[in-house]
This record gives sequence, structure tokens and C-alpha cells, in this order.
Amino acid sequence: MIFDVKWSVSFFEEASLAEGYHKSTIKMSSSYLRGFLSFLERETVDDIREVGRELIISYLNEVSNIYGKRSLRTLVVLLRRFFTLLVRHSKILVFPMENLRLRSHDGGPSKEFLSI
Repeated sequence: MIFDVKWSVSFFEEASLAEGYHKSTIKMSSSYLRGFLSFLERETVDDIREVGRELIISYLNEVSNIYGKRSLRTLVVLLRRFFTLLVRHSKILVFPMENLRLRSHDGGPSKEFLSI
């Protein structure tokens, strides 16, 4: 599947609306998603199936200096939901966020990411 920002955001918004998410939640989530999709464009990703764990970790590390801890958690949840929707609708076959979590220190998240 060829990567297209406009299609990806529309797909996410329509699927979220169909699942009963509130329009304000969808709007906020879409803005986070656009940031990630812009990163993919900068990385010259032209097929959404090329997105793997390493690329996601690279993006999360890049924005960890911009977003606070709460926003980073929201972003991880959003990306997990986006890729879940892509798998559920057979747009991708491999879920790239498997076992991807925020690293914790002293019970709170840090701004570093790990993969298992």
C-alpha cells in the first residue's frame, strides 16, 4: 500500500468515528498522527508497510524533547491504535508496535524508548 498522508488521516478519522470516538478526541489524535506522518515523509517512506519498530522508535526519540511525559504516552497510545486499525482493515500484515512501551524509571516514564 502506497503511503499517503491525506489517505492515512482520513482513514484514521473515519475508522475512529465508526468506533464511536468523540469528534474532539479524533481531532486531537489526528494532529498527533499528522506529526508522525510528516516524519515518515521526511524519512522518504513511500509504503506504509515499510514502517517498522526502528522507525517508530526513531520518531519517538525525536519528539521526546518536544513533548511532555503525558503527551508521549498519548502519542504511543495513538500510534498503537493507528497501526491496530491498519492491521484490522488488512492494510498492513505486521503490527510494528508489538511490545513497544515507554521505559520507566522510579515508576514514571522517561523520554527513552525500548524494544524487546
